[in-house]
Amino acid sequence: MKYPFIIKDFLKSCTTPDFAGLITVASEIKRIEGILRQRLDPETSRHVRLGEIAGGELTLYVDSPAWAGRLRFESGDIISIINKIEVTSSIHSIKIHVMPKLSEPAIPPREKSPVHASAEFAHLVEALAEGETDPILKASLAKLARKGRVGQI
Repeated sequence: MKYPFIIKDFLKSCTTPDFAGLITVASEIKRIEGILRQRLDPETSRHVRLGEIAGGELTLYVDSPAWAGRLRFESGDIISIINKIEVTSSIHSIKIHVMPKLSEPAIPPREKSPVHASAEFAHLVEALAEGETDPILKASLAKLARKGRVGQI
């Protein structure tokens, strides 16, 4: 019987230079991102992901333009944080890209549930509709009263 395997173990067992290089780069990015998250304030670190370090340029991804603007002001501090870490090359600039959906939505979407109205409510709305002079509002209230009697509000 074959058992499921852990992808991390599979990738470690790959001996081709491409896989080994990929694992090394991914591990280094993960390590640097962890250090960067520790040094940034918690609110900022939730909105930032490290992309890559290439040619002395650090690429960061943020989840909104507001965070991109804030990080541009903090780019000098971020460069000094990264340069204190043992990386293969020193960083002299930061590129910031906005990439929505990096973090989970703060408020989960609400599920619409049917609202049930009582017969008393339907009668009250119906009486209100009868006394209304505006024909559009009167029609809307009458429709609401009908739905209330059926229980479809």
